[in-house]
Amino acid sequence: PKNGVSFLDRVEMSVPLYVNHPDESALPQGWNEGAGNNLGGIITATNKLTDNINTNFYLGAMGGAYKNSVYEQSILAGGVVGVDHHVGKGVHARAEVVAGAISGYKNDPDKFIPALGVRGSLSRTFNARSIGEVEVGIKATWLPSKTAEKMAYGRATEGNSDAYVVEAMIAKRF
Repeated sequence: PKNGVSFLDRVEMSVPLYVNHPDESALPQGWNEGAGNNLGGIITATNKLTDNINTNFYLGAMGGAYKNSVYEQSILAGGVVGVDHHVGKGVHARAEVVAGAISGYKNDPDKFIPALGVRGSLSRTFNARSIGEVEVGIKATWLPSKTAEKMAYGRATEGNSDAYVVEAMIAKRF
């Protein structure tokens, strides 16, 4: 609303376009990476904490499913905190940290393990006549699996790697 902060101000759907790992895989077939190999999607719903003209902070929740880098189905659920900056002329830049739980890894695909990510996006808002403002953009995500393991335990598991993901996104602002 124009005179306050709503409970839900934005819902986003993102799909992975490209995934890369800087380290070699311990899997004989290598990582499930490249263009179009990690099929799935993530939905993120956010609520503004501030109501400023150009820059706003937000909290939210996210969930989704996709084919992961070790060829298993992953389910992801978690929270998100970030900042949204209106650059101008309908262009938005967002930076966020996500934390939660994910399945499909560590030799037990049904077990959920902690997950952490850093995401940045650039999008353009369009006014669609029938549904109002819609954003279309690109998102880059860093999933620091190996980095986090090294920081927590002083070493990383053989065959573990960080992941870099490029996603296409579409969002509806309320």
